[in-house]
Amino acid sequence: MNKKRIIIVTIIIILVIILGLWIIGIIPKQIARISAMNYLKKNAIQLVFLAIAGATLSCSHNHETEKESHQEDDHADVIILDPHQAEKIGLKTETVTSAPFNPVVKVTGKILSANNSEKTIAATANGIVSFATNINEGSAVRLRQTLFSITSKGVENGDPIEKARLDLANAESELKRASELVEKKIISQKEYEQIKLRRDLARESLVGLNGQKGGIGISANQNGFIKQILVRPGDFVTVGQPLAVITQNQKLQLRAEVSERHYSFLNQIRSANFRTESSREVICLDSIGGRLLSVGKSMPEGSFYVPVIFECNNVGNLLPGSYAEIWLLGTEQKAAISIPLSALTEEQGVYFVYVQKDKEHYIKKEIKTGARDGKRVEVLQGLQANDKVVTQGAIHVKLASQSGTIPEGHNHNH
Repeated sequence: MNKKRIIIVTIIIILVIILGLWIIGIIPKQIARISAMNYLKKNAIQLVFLAIAGATLSCSHNHETEKESHQEDDHADVIILDPHQAEKIGLKTETVTSAPFNPVVKVTGKILSANNSEKTIAATANGIVSFATNINEGSAVRLRQTLFSITSKGVENGDPIEKARLDLANAESELKRASELVEKKIISQKEYEQIKLRRDLARESLVGLNGQKGGIGISANQNGFIKQILVRPGDFVTVGQPLAVITQNQKLQLRAEVSERHYSFLNQIRSANFRTESSREVICLDSIGGRLLSVGKSMPEGSFYVPVIFECNNVGNLLPGSYAEIWLLGTEQKAAISIPLSALTEEQGVYFVYVQKDKEHYIKKEIKTGARDGKRVEVLQGLQANDKVVTQGAIHVKLASQSGTIPEGHNHNH
């Protein structure tokens, strides 16, 4: 077939030369015309045949080359993962659909205790405070559990425990004398009973102060957790001074701080997703009974942020005082394709997903992402409805792609 192509090219070159010589006058026009016409007449059929054959061969070769190229391209990013292996590693997929997606604004904030679940414990005497047990902020406590001890030794007004002991000793001494006097009818039985009552009160007073060497005990006034400790060991405290705050943590508040540049978004806030600094789990407020309590109308003095406060149930692992990442969700929804964040893989700032084509074949697709709500990410480009995206185990598909496996039945020997 190559010989025929050479012949065609040669004939074309000869005709072009004759035509050129005729134009410049080297060959008389009549001779050139006759020579060209005679050659064309004699070889017309052969030329047509050769032209058709050459074109067919060229098209056929180009088609095969193009087909081979397409086949190579189709398989260049195909990844094989055995179905049994995929099941073993817990690989999961999700079929892509277009669904409502909330507008999102990401901010920071803090977990707070609900106001009605907190109680403050205070000092009942003047003195030096010490911790009765090894307590810290966040520690669980029980009702009547001793948390602090206050001693007044060496301070003005004396130690109340020592004073109570002295009062009890005096009362007992007085009662002993009264017993002798009542027997001798020197005092009445009524006077004796009054002296005995004073002795009993002095004893109860000493018991109330715990009558221990460690000082006056201060106990928890409810079950819960220590939200805040307001003193340090060795501090001097006075009667009524707050020592700690105990919260029951039944209800919590999520306080989001919204920058003034998002002020126009405040009116459409309906809920939020959040994640604390101590956990990587993103929690949806709706799933723990969350509701919007208030949206600030202005920024507090000295602040550039507007407070937005939600209330929710405590699911057991949320500690008041913890800082949080917060994704505020708006009410205006739009139809969009979104996928779980776990489906994303990133390479040098470019995002990819793995799409399952059949039971064991996967392909890698580059995508362009949009807004994120902490759980899902909007996909602006690269996916379409009904694509099956790997949402769990994408790392295993990536490792399979790096192994260079070629689909069964395909090779490059054509």
